[in-house]
Amino acid sequence: MRVEGSLPQRRAYHISFVHSKTLYIHGGEDFYSGFLESMWALPLDFIEQGKPKWRRLPSSKVSPGPLSRHAAVLQGDSAFVVGGLQPDG
Repeated sequence: MRVEGSLPQRRAYHISFVHSKTLYIHGGEDFYSGFLESMWALPLDFIEQGKPKWRRLPSSKVSPGPLSRHAAVLQGDSAFVVGGLQPDG
């Protein structure tokens, strides 16, 4: 099955987690672009709703900023991001 629309940029050392039938990815590093701060969501109930489509979430509301090699812990409806490396600045 092909995904519609824009895709998240390639990344390594990111976090991913599933909550409420949605896959989330955040941060990481790209060899050429450096640290990433974007957060993306992919609904996993696409089997019932049609073709899957990634959507980029607004960084100012959900992203802890550019991070890589971090971890996330889910507690209820919240995801807590811990650790990680930030770009030199």
